[in-house]
Amino acid sequence: MSTTHKSYQGNMHLMNNEQDPRENIGKPYERGMLPYGGGVGANGEISFVVSREEYLDKMMRLKSLL
Repeated sequence: MSTTHKSYQGNMHLMNNEQDPRENIGKPYERGMLPYGGGVGANGEISFVVSREEYLDKMMRLKSLL
């Protein structure tokens, strides 16, 4: 999985060449296939993934609690 990061005024922006993690649902889990989280079933196959947007939203909500 290839990602390109660009730093701009202290903010980290992810470029659009990142692979969609939903493409991994149903595939056998390998390290790095769930960059933002997800779940693996008892058979070792990926059952759900967390998107970048869901991850960032959750992190913003958690940060607001501090």
